[in-house]
Order: sequence, then C-alpha cells, then structure tokens
Amino acid sequence: MKEFEVNITETLQKTVTVEAESREEAERMAEDMWRDEDIVLDAEDFTGVEFSGNKGKEAQKDERATMDVLMVEPGQYAKMTTIGSDLKSMQDAVGGSIEAAYFFDDPVALVCNEDGKNIGLPLNRAVRVNGIIKIPTYGGEKSPLLYA
Repeated sequence: MKEFEVNITETLQKTVTVEAESREEAERMAEDMWRDEDIVLDAEDFTGVEFSGNKGKEAQKDERATMDVLMVEPGQYAKMTTIGSDLKSMQDAVGGSIEAAYFFDDPVALVCNEDGKNIGLPLNRAVRVNGIIKIPTYGGEKSPLLYA
C-alpha cells in the first residue's frame, strides 16, 4: 500500500465593473474591495477543480493504531487495557456513540456512551473535580468509561 498526497485546487471567478483611470488602478481598486469584503466569492462563482497527486511512497504503519486506556466498568475495579485508536474501537468499547469530556488540565478525556441516560443505562461513576460533581456518567455491562 502507498500513501499519496493529493492537492485539490478549486477555482472561483467573478467579474466586477470598476471605473478607474487605468487597468492597474482598476485592479488595485478591485483588490481593495475584495480585501475589505465588499466583493465576496462563493459557490456560485465556482469555475472548476483540479486534482494533482505526487508519486507516492510506501505507507508506514501508524504507531498510534492502538491506545492504552483506563477502563472503568460499573461495579468493577478500574483496569488498564489496550483498544484501537479509531472511532469504531471506542464505540465498541462503550457500546454505542461516544461522548468525550475534558475535565482535567492533563491531556485526558473521559469517554462514555453518549446515549447512556436516554437508553436507561445505570449510573457508572460521578466525576468530581475539587469536590464538585461535574457530571454523572452512565454505563452498563457493555458501557464502561474510558480514560484515554
């Protein structure tokens, strides 16, 4: 398998009428109006797209294909485990759509089942920061909390 970098270039074009003494002055006036956002190009001004790729190189294995997480299942002691770092692996670990919360200064996310409360999963743990309960988290047998 190879990796390719592909440049995608979209072209927008609009013609405006400007009264000026010379072409150079008209171009400068148009540029000033564009910079001041008096002239805005949007999807209606789309005139084309080009794709150009490089020759490619051998794909390197992603060193972050997995991640170590602290799995906190309801009624269980927390345990370290390794899961895939992709979205599907996290969804599988919590048993549904994921929701991430960032309560700490450290680069740590609390990941739980986004729909846990709505689908009737029992409370798992409460998150307390400086003694204040920030969020009750829901989980079930198949819906642990992940601290990644």
